[in-house]
Amino acid sequence: MGTKSADVTQGMLLVQLVSNTLRRNVIGLTKIFLALTLAFIFCETLFKQPEPANTESFMHAVRRLASPDKVIFLAYADSAFLDMAENFYETSLKPHSINNILFVASDRECCRQMRGRLGLPCYVHREDAQANEHSAYGESGFIRKMNYRTDVILEAIQHGYNVLHTDTDMVYVRHPLKHIHCGSGCDMAILMERGWTHNAGFVYVRPTERGIYLYRQMKNLSIIEPTLDDQRQLNRIVGQMRRSKEVKFNYIRLPSSSFSSGIVYFENGRRTFARDNVSSDIVVIHNNWIVSKEAKIYRFKEHLMWLIDKNGYYSKRTRKYLTYGNPLVFKTRSHTLSQERQALRNAMAIGQILDRVVILPSFHCGENETEKMHCALNSFYRVAAFDATFGDRYREHVFLLNPKVPETVKNSLSDVYRIVSPESKNAIRRDSKKSPTGIKQLRPGSDDGATSVEIEKWLGNIPESVLQFDHLFGAFKGFDSESEQDSFDRMIHSGFVTATYQQKP
Repeated sequence: MGTKSADVTQGMLLVQLVSNTLRRNVIGLTKIFLALTLAFIFCETLFKQPEPANTESFMHAVRRLASPDKVIFLAYADSAFLDMAENFYETSLKPHSINNILFVASDRECCRQMRGRLGLPCYVHREDAQANEHSAYGESGFIRKMNYRTDVILEAIQHGYNVLHTDTDMVYVRHPLKHIHCGSGCDMAILMERGWTHNAGFVYVRPTERGIYLYRQMKNLSIIEPTLDDQRQLNRIVGQMRRSKEVKFNYIRLPSSSFSSGIVYFENGRRTFARDNVSSDIVVIHNNWIVSKEAKIYRFKEHLMWLIDKNGYYSKRTRKYLTYGNPLVFKTRSHTLSQERQALRNAMAIGQILDRVVILPSFHCGENETEKMHCALNSFYRVAAFDATFGDRYREHVFLLNPKVPETVKNSLSDVYRIVSPESKNAIRRDSKKSPTGIKQLRPGSDDGATSVEIEKWLGNIPESVLQFDHLFGAFKGFDSESEQDSFDRMIHSGFVTATYQQKP
């Protein structure tokens, strides 16, 4: 009995010894495994260098891309405005075979996209942590990014190159260099804003003593006063040079009738939509004097100057649309605007019910009921807020004129419908001489407009790509679902933010 007990005790001790040995070995093996893993990561980090931002120096890229007469186009780009740069290429560089261009970026991803997806030359000049964030005119991020441009322009002209620096929110109607006559003895040619303000976003500067002096002084000023953007720097230094008796600065102020800023071309020229007040003199259009990237893109779209077809924005054949007009004028301007706001609300609701994208109408914007002026969305609503809320659920007024929209969509038009309501009886006149013929009238069960159930019943099976309404005044009462109505009301609250034409905060 004692022998058996001793054997058991020895067995238990042996098990414990083996267990401890295994535990130590496992811990040791774990430590070895962790050490090897860390060593592998260290070696991989040590020997695997990150992909370089550039494969050549800035000046090597300039020399490689410049024209034989040493002219180089330089354009700033970043990830936040990559689509703007792509549109600039499609509308301005490609049609005029401008190949002596170098995009200068502040982030690697922008250049990776431009080189890979778009096949465009791009150089990462200085990396900016906020390169993928939108910045509006006057903001600190905007000023910092704009001041990067001074450095690259200065470097290029110091090496003897003629630089045409250009923003990307532009459209070249004609090749600009064929209309800029800045040869021997000329230091600079520049696009003008209204009055005597020079636009730093479109400037042709030559490698003369005065041209180099100008940009050196701008660089110095950016260090002394970092809150000044390059345009204010340029205007200050140009003013000093013009007043100086020692510096004989010779430059050309490009005629605004041909090289137009946003306020000159769009506002002063009373151009709201494509084909308004067409001029044969236009060479360059700068889409400035409007705040936010979304508003710039929207204005380009309304002038058929936006060619980016992301996710089949224009070309998708299976998408269905809804159009309506604002043909009625009411007793007062405020009454007309109120009715058109309600009609837009009705359109967005009906579009949601029928899964159709709303093609915007034009809006009345005269000072009184007798003026027949028509404006676009940005005259009344903040485009950035409208975009954020409704996204892909609407299109610009001239959408069906865009050449990228398939003819099968353009030609697939329904009958013209009108949802009968008492609201239209309060109008004092129609803009057109008479109502279109053949309108199909839909009579809802309530004078307050149709319900979502009625809309679906009447129009849910319309096969045509484009469903047409005469107008939508008083057309929609509301959703039958209370939760759906609440959700839609929240969308209207967030999306219908009032604004002025230039979209200033």
